[in-house]
Amino acid sequence: MNRYFVGAMLALTMSSMTATSASAFDCVARSPNGARGAAYGLLILERAKSIALRRCIVAGGNLHGAFCHIEYCR
Repeated sequence: MNRYFVGAMLALTMSSMTATSASAFDCVARSPNGARGAAYGLLILERAKSIALRRCIVAGGNLHGAFCHIEYCR
């Protein structure tokens, strides 16, 4: 019985240590020509932004990304 209690406590502790939604970022980049790029990143906002911009550039076909911008990050 004691093993089950320790196992349950360990499981609760580990689940509380996982990343929460407050530390996850969802970013969307758009361009005037209709291209869109989205990315999801845990803990690192800059990584989510750069991936969204890169996906927007690839979708839009513009090599320099001059027209893609971050629309929002949550």
